[in-house]
Amino acid sequence: MGDVVRVAVPNKGRLSAPTLDLLRRAGLVFEASERALSVPVRNAALEILFVRADDIPEL
Repeated sequence: MGDVVRVAVPNKGRLSAPTLDLLRRAGLVFEASERALSVPVRNAALEILFVRADDIPEL
């Protein structure tokens, strides 16, 4: 696989579930786990990173 785009999403809080739902409705296929720090997207060159919401602007 070539270059992978990493997308940071909140790992908990009120934005976590709606963000994951939005990504799924956009057609991305992935398995989210409460203990995983990142998960690959099966149908795109993407990786989802689960981080604290406060850390997202710094990435």
